[in-house]
Amino acid sequence: PMLSTVKFPIALAILYKVEQGELAMKQKLLIKKAHLRENTWSPFRKLHPNGNVTITLEEAMTWMVAESDNNLTDVLLRLIGGTETVKEFMDSEGFIIKNNEADMHKDWAAQFVNKIRPTVAVQVLQEFDQQRILNPQHTKWLYTTMAGSKTGDKRLKGKLPENIVVAQKTGTSFTNDKGLTGAINDIGIIELPGNKKIYIAVYVRDCAEPFETGEAIIADIAKVTYDYYLQKGN
Repeated sequence: PMLSTVKFPIALAILYKVEQGELAMKQKLLIKKAHLRENTWSPFRKLHPNGNVTITLEEAMTWMVAESDNNLTDVLLRLIGGTETVKEFMDSEGFIIKNNEADMHKDWAAQFVNKIRPTVAVQVLQEFDQQRILNPQHTKWLYTTMAGSKTGDKRLKGKLPENIVVAQKTGTSFTNDKGLTGAINDIGIIELPGNKKIYIAVYVRDCAEPFETGEAIIADIAKVTYDYYLQKGN
């Protein structure tokens, strides 16, 4: 299950539409109070609880990617025609998207509907980084925004040296009354010395351990992977 890692392919689909001339980074979006659902992760709503704020498409995407804002994600999905648009853009049997953020909060099972094969996630990360999906300008914009992510400091980045750049997108479900966390995810690009990179996707599903342990599992996998490729390159 992707959870908020789905915001990476959503961003790709939006930027592709920008390149096709269907959207513009500086176009204005009116965020109404009705768009700002409660009881969901939304730093934008905390800042603007009453809505009625006009922001640019670029700003909305930054909220979605760097802050993982669920409400702004649904605003952007409506703008491009819903999840079907993202599905058609990705065009992969290993990628399923049916639910928006509002749908994913309806019940426990709803969060597991949007899925991706980890191998597909890694392939998309690599194709993106190699500028095979977007032009250099928009590739750089999204890469930089992901590298400035405000979420997931204890996941892929958690046990790496502080100076290592990680362009990432996290995904997190809630923990139910049985202590089960549906998913703790992180996908991203880890920079190595010598302009080399690691493309990595880690999905921890149905974690019965404490949430911090789930994050530490991702950090451990990233650290072992980083150390292996660092040693291999020397």
